[in-house]
Amino acid sequence: MISDEKIFDFVAMRANQTSNDTDTGLKLFFPMYSAILGGSIWLTDKLEDSVPAKYKYLSDALVILLTVECCYIVLDNLRAWWGYRKQLSELTKDSSHQLAGPTRVVRLWKLLCAWE
Repeated sequence: MISDEKIFDFVAMRANQTSNDTDTGLKLFFPMYSAILGGSIWLTDKLEDSVPAKYKYLSDALVILLTVECCYIVLDNLRAWWGYRKQLSELTKDSSHQLAGPTRVVRLWKLLCAWE
C-alpha cells in the first residue's frame, strides 16, 4: 500500500514538473522566432532583391508552425498543472495545511479542460 505522503509527494512533483515544462514551451518560442527572423533578414540582405518566393513562404510557415507548437506545449502543460493542482487540493482538504485549489480567473480555461 502506498502511503498518503508518497502520493502527495508524487502529485506535488508532477505539478512542479508541469509548471517547469510550461516555462520551457515559452522559452523555446523566443530564440526560435529570433533565429527564423534573423535568418530571413540575413537572406534578404545577402541576396538583395533576388530572394526566392519560396523562402518568404517557408519562413512564414515556420513561424506559424512554431507558434502552434509552443501554444500546444504551454496549454497542454497548463491543463496538466490544473489537474494536479486540483488533486493536491483534494488530498489536503482534511489536513491542517490545506492547499488552495487552482484559481478560477479565466472561464475559457474550463472550456479547454472540458474533456477531463
